[in-house]
Formats: sequence, structure tokens, C-alpha cells
Amino acid sequence: MLTGGLRNAASGLFSSVVLSFYFVAVTPGDVPYLAQRICGICAAAHATAAACALEDLAGIRPPQNGQILRNLILAAETLQNHIRHFYLLALPDYVRGPQTRPFTPRYRRDYRLLPETEVRLMAHYFEAVDFARIAHEIVAALGGKAPHQHGILAGGASVPPDGALLLDLKAKLERLARFVTEKMLPDAETIAATYQDYFEHGQRPLRLLTFGMFPTDPQRTRFCFPNGAVKDNEVQAVEVNAVVEHLRHAYFEAPENEEVPGRAATLPQPNKPGAYSWIKAPRYLLEAFEGGPWRVSG
Repeated sequence: MLTGGLRNAASGLFSSVVLSFYFVAVTPGDVPYLAQRICGICAAAHATAAACALEDLAGIRPPQNGQILRNLILAAETLQNHIRHFYLLALPDYVRGPQTRPFTPRYRRDYRLLPETEVRLMAHYFEAVDFARIAHEIVAALGGKAPHQHGILAGGASVPPDGALLLDLKAKLERLARFVTEKMLPDAETIAATYQDYFEHGQRPLRLLTFGMFPTDPQRTRFCFPNGAVKDNEVQAVEVNAVVEHLRHAYFEAPENEEVPGRAATLPQPNKPGAYSWIKAPRYLLEAFEGGPWRVSG
């Protein structure tokens, strides 16, 4: 660290690579279950990706209801993910909690919110624990358990809900919607308004990428959150073949020319000079893009 800025930073991962090699030797139908072990927070996203990959491999598509159920499981887990990250992980950076662990020790400066605002947001912090649990109850109801549900699989979903369950899930979603719209969004706006100068820190070119989220048809040609790319403040169509794997700092053999992931070989090189991670660095149009469940529309 130098005075006035950060000179260099590196982030590596050393465990999940074992899973990618392990998948080669397991029964294909087990892959959506095993892929979730990469993460206990966003497990359903990995299960969904694995199920879709198996469907493409086998040339099959899920029935419409199976697609809807998978979307519901993934959406519920996405809700708990955002609630937990905003309140449990981010809020303590801006709001002083009780004088006890885990809220102490804490940062010593740049708390700007008024005391009464801190009290209100901290009350919402504790409420968020319950609402994240409610979102996970939806995952468990449709997927058997949470985290690492068992409802998402190639060809559809494993839990056919009845009318009573659907009514219960509807009531839970209504409670979640009220919490998000009446408390979570206003809390985020409060922090954003108080720390407006933070938007000027760490600026970079606006490059966003999404391949679509929550397909509305089994062929995955239409999405609730459509696919698209944003570059130079313009929305562009996504070209899948423009994605390549950058392996300079990963413990894999790097080909002379970067390759599209679907055609690239994954060959480990544990003692590779200059490498520090088992994570590959994907590039789109040879540049780094930010991905995520954000809506991109023209």
C-alpha cells in the first residue's frame, strides 16, 4: 500500500477447482447437486448452470412448469442473497451496531448517519435475518432443503407443489416484497445519499454483461431479465463466442491464443510462474466486464 492509493492487489481461490475435475468422473445427473458445493450462498445459481449445461449436452428441454419452478428456486435464493449481503455484510460499514461482538471492534471514522437513522437501520438489520430465512424457506419448500437444494435438475424440477403450498409461498413473497420496498430500498437510498462521494472512488469504464436471467420459455430464448452488454454507454447484443478465458495468472496451461470456454482445454499447471489462483479470468471482447443479475434493456 502506498500513500494516496493502492498499487497492486490479487485475489485467488484454491479449492473449487477440485470440483471441475471431479465432474468428469461422476454420474452426469449428480452434477447439479455437486456444483452447488462451490458456494453456500449462491448455490442455486450453480445448480441452474449445471442443469442447463446437461440439457444442452443431451439435447433436451424442461417442461414449462419445470422451468417455472427452477426460476422460483433461483429467485428465492437470489432474494436471500441480496438481503444478507446488504444488511449483514455491508450495513455495518456505515451503521454502528451495539457495543458487543460481532459489531465490535469496528471502524473508527466516517460514520455519517444521524443517531436516530442508525437506530432505524440497525432495527432493519435484525429484521433482515428473519426475512432472509423466509426466502430460504421458499427454497426449501420447492427444493427439499436450503442451502444446497435438491429441486433443480436436468430436465426440470423435482418437487411438484400443490395448491396449499403455492398459497403459502405467495404469502411469503408478499411479506418479502413489503420488506424490500418499504425498508431495504429506502435504506439503500439513505446510504447512497449520505455517501455520494463514494461513487467517485474506484471509477472504471462502464462495461456490464448479462446472458439473461429467469428464462420464460424452455428453449431459453426469452428472459425476465434479458441478455445484453453495455459498453461505452451503449447497449449491445451479446455474442457468446466473444468470451475467452484469460489464463496468465491462473494455475492452468495457457494456449498461444485465448479460446472460447466451450472449446478450451482445462489442463492444470500447479507450479506455473506468475500464477496465484485456480480461477480463470473470462474476458468479453478481450476486456473485463462486470456480470450479474442486472437488467439490461434498450
